Amino acid sequence: MLSTISLLLFFGLIFWAINFLLNKIQTKIFIPTGVEYIILGVVVNPAFANWINTIFGINYPLVFSNQIQTELDIILELILGLTGFVYGLNFQFSSIKSCSKDSFTYVFFEIFMSFLIIGGLSYSLLFSIYFDGYNFNQILTTAYLLFLTGALSSKFIIKKIAEKNFLKGANVSHIKQSTFLNINFILGLYGVVYGIAQISNVNFKSIITYQWVLIGIALILALGILFYLFIGKGKDELLLFIATAGIISLTSGVSISLNFSVLYMNFLLGVIIINTSKVGITLRQALARLVHPLAILLIFFAGYKWMPTDTLTFTVIVFSFLLLRFIIKIAAGKIFTLLSNNSLSYDQRIGKASMPIEIIAAAIVLDYSYNFYGKVTPILMSAVFSAIIFWGIFGYNSVKKYLIDLSELKEEKL
Repeated sequence: MLSTISLLLFFGLIFWAINFLLNKIQTKIFIPTGVEYIILGVVVNPAFANWINTIFGINYPLVFSNQIQTELDIILELILGLTGFVYGLNFQFSSIKSCSKDSFTYVFFEIFMSFLIIGGLSYSLLFSIYFDGYNFNQILTTAYLLFLTGALSSKFIIKKIAEKNFLKGANVSHIKQSTFLNINFILGLYGVVYGIAQISNVNFKSIITYQWVLIGIALILALGILFYLFIGKGKDELLLFIATAGIISLTSGVSISLNFSVLYMNFLLGVIIINTSKVGITLRQALARLVHPLAILLIFFAGYKWMPTDTLTFTVIVFSFLLLRFIIKIAAGKIFTLLSNNSLSYDQRIGKASMPIEIIAAAIVLDYSYNFYGKVTPILMSAVFSAIIFWGIFGYNSVKKYLIDLSELKEEKL
């Protein structure tokens, strides 16, 4: 008992030291995005304890018992459900329709370039190295997730800079719209991954990918109607929170029992509510305050669930993913500006503004790995979680410098 308390105190000291250091340098380097929490998650990770024991021969005691680990898995599923629901409430068709044609075009090139480069290369390499005759779907879906997360952008930093400096320029507006579309389209495409992965886990071979998506949508429509009947036209915030907690718990439970994606099912539920119910906007505003705590919890669980690879594989996959992601963002920006017919002259370096990666990437990987963990999953985790850390630190400067170069932001304001 004493050793456990001492270990927890030691972890607390490490967390405080990391947080103190990041707070000291944040004004010059980045807006803190919770990098310290992923490190804390790694430190209490059972797999990390095994790695320390294997490499250094140190008997690194587990911080959490097996019972607590099981309870944490339940908590994670509810967090994923709430995260999907919150993001779904942002998928409003009227907002999507108001986005410019240029924003749609730019996002198309981001996703398409990532599909060709990251998706194609990762599939080829994973298949040639890890295919064992049985794990084709696992390799395919892992490559699919690498291409989706490689294309994923973030709205947090551009929103933070724009609000802080009262920026309303055309380029800022374009970046906001592009990141909004990027996140929502990629979350929508994520459902197809589950459809592909699901095929190898069911006996009904006649059911194909799109049918699993349609089954999920039909189920969510039924749950959405149930939510609407319960709420009616009420706008009491407490009632909304109670109803939301109930419907998310129900949706998550149904998703787990049917082997559907908890994240995606709740995302669809949020989409349906925001586009059909009058309380959707009120609910979105009420849940907005949960975005930051959810991000912290997700980043912690990313570290806690991170399964290590060997040192060489880790180095190669992380360097390759970061490099390829940089290439596709820059290439998409250049191709977009060359083909854009808009009177507004976009800068070819627009890809710099899309470098930060949304925290939903961690939720996607955690959600997928819950049901479809395999021998290539640690590669997926290492690539995506490392990208979150890297662009969490350097993404702010990337967006800031781009806006300064466009003269939409004065350097002395920051």
